[in-house]
Amino acid sequence: MKTHLVFLALASMLIALASCAPTMSIDDARTAYFATVDGSDDDCEGWLEWCIDEGYPQADCEERNEYCVDGEWVRGGDEDDDDPCTPAADAAYADCIEAGGTQEDCREAAAAAYEECAGE
Repeated sequence: MKTHLVFLALASMLIALASCAPTMSIDDARTAYFATVDGSDDDCEGWLEWCIDEGYPQADCEERNEYCVDGEWVRGGDEDDDDPCTPAADAAYADCIEAGGTQEDCREAAAAAYEECAGE
């Protein structure tokens, strides 16, 4: 009986974890997130917190990327951005903020716009 209860508890935990799994790739989430910020060390810290809160593995969130290295902003300005979906994410974020949305809600709106543009 005890084994049965342990199995049920583990199964419940796995189901709960699966339902919280992120819906887009870490790369797309990172691109969409950084499309909504001005570019600073604080944005790198915000990315890490947001990424982990969204359910991505911490190691993936901390991975060196084109925006932040060791928690410091390293990416140039928008003129370096040749991604055609970034403007769609920027516009969705701006529209959301203008409509009174929270930063978190608007980052999600930007991520969804980016994902739609990228055809995912």
